[in-house]
Amino acid sequence: MSDQYQVAATKTIPVNSLPPILRLFALWTVLLGIIDVVTKFVCHHVLHLSERYDSLVFPRPLLGVDFRCFFPRFRDFHHPNFFATDAAHGLMFMYPAPAALVYQFFYILPRPKAWYCLACVVGILTAALQFSRVLEKVGLSRRSAYLFTAVCVIFSFPLFFNLWLGNIEIFVAFLIWPALYCFVTGRYWLAGFLIGLAGAIKFYPLAFLALLFSKKRYWEVAFSLVIYGAFTLFSMWLVSGSIATSQHGIQVGLEAVKTGYTLPFNTFDSGVDHSLFALIKSSIVAFGFTYPSLETIAKIWKVYVIVMPIVGLAIYFLRIRLLPLLNQLLCIGILAVTLTPASRDYTLLNLYVPWAMLAFLAVEAYRTGQKIPGMKAAFICFVLIMSPLNEFILHSNVIAGQIKALVLVALLVIGLRYPFVAEEQPSVYAPA
Repeated sequence: MSDQYQVAATKTIPVNSLPPILRLFALWTVLLGIIDVVTKFVCHHVLHLSERYDSLVFPRPLLGVDFRCFFPRFRDFHHPNFFATDAAHGLMFMYPAPAALVYQFFYILPRPKAWYCLACVVGILTAALQFSRVLEKVGLSRRSAYLFTAVCVIFSFPLFFNLWLGNIEIFVAFLIWPALYCFVTGRYWLAGFLIGLAGAIKFYPLAFLALLFSKKRYWEVAFSLVIYGAFTLFSMWLVSGSIATSQHGIQVGLEAVKTGYTLPFNTFDSGVDHSLFALIKSSIVAFGFTYPSLETIAKIWKVYVIVMPIVGLAIYFLRIRLLPLLNQLLCIGILAVTLTPASRDYTLLNLYVPWAMLAFLAVEAYRTGQKIPGMKAAFICFVLIMSPLNEFILHSNVIAGQIKALVLVALLVIGLRYPFVAEEQPSVYAPA
């Protein structure tokens, strides 16, 4: 964290072992992971149930599908045919243009899958090492810090889910994690730069600009938006050789996402989608109602995409911007990954920084004998968020995504109600 924070932390008396709340978090994370694996093993090898019951995430043929699905299309990178709709080009490109640059970076390498895995491993290990070091600085022994970190990485379902599909969302997280680190340590220009890059790739990370707005860093907000716009325009030109062509092609791709994934109800997609819109769709099915026609659900979608941003802005201006920094990180992150019409489990990686800061606060509170209201409930929510929950099936539909949506709402309420601060806390926990 910041130099001031690190100096303060090094003066603490080591607590050596994990605080009880972190021990319970680690224990239940491991148990839920084991329960999920055992359940799927029994369903497949003992009960011989269908694929819906025995698949750990998605069916095995979909392993790495998000990484390899666009490969035929990228043979025409920087050519108008990149957005061709014939069968030879395969799946339509369904992301903003800057995301294509991430794919192209790996596709031009001789063994793209190997380089993708290597980049993921390096990024994960770097973040895990930094997390462990800060745990040591706030008072844990090296053994406890590294063991806790290892458990959290190995049993992190959002991380496993991302690697299973080979999605590029993890590289958005690799931008957001240091962006939030830079924000916490007062490097606002760099934070804005990284948020602008991440927002260009997936758009929703722009919600974290609210942190800079809370600090009245308006120039940094404007700078971030400039980076977002410049990176987007440059990528649009690079993808097809024409900004206009790319603009049209991307709109077609995004429309395909809406009509092919967001609006219809699909048990596999719904099972890993924790957006509130997915909760609405699944509730219709769960309560036995006939699922609406595409035209009807499209009308619901139009209302949703108008109302939810207003709700998010209202919550921010009325409450979030007045909260301590940790609460702001948490609440803004939750709104970013739940209010969008579709949000699969890999977007939960964006909540790992507030979770890490909550863990640091838990160690600090344990060392000083303080009780932080709401902390235990927050960690219970994080256990459910970071665990698979795929063994929860209702009427042949996996409802893990809907459980997590409700848990995220509960965590948002906790973050809005309880200020996560400690007495004589370093500046990192001060109100923003």
